[in-house]
Amino acid sequence: MSHYSHHSPNVSGCCIIGMFLAVFYAIWRIIRAVAVFSWQITVYFIKFIYYFYMWPLLAFEYLWKRGGIYRMLGISLLVILAIVFLSAVLSGPSSAPVSPQPT
Repeated sequence: MSHYSHHSPNVSGCCIIGMFLAVFYAIWRIIRAVAVFSWQITVYFIKFIYYFYMWPLLAFEYLWKRGGIYRMLGISLLVILAIVFLSAVLSGPSSAPVSPQPT
């Protein structure tokens, strides 16, 4: 004979609710852990972007402070970067491939 009788309450609904709560709590903990981790690495991401774009100026500053031949290397670095930047800006969108126009 089953230990469940017609007079005992149905307790399986409580277990299902507990399982759903446990799953949602686990999902919440994962989302929270990802958010906290993302927030903590944001500083390193910002530093990466800064050094990625600013390395020429930082290299120039380092070379300028060393003096002598290094100053000439620093000025050469800036001139080369200026030429590359200006050639990219002055070429503009006209150098982009042109798609054929329908006739």
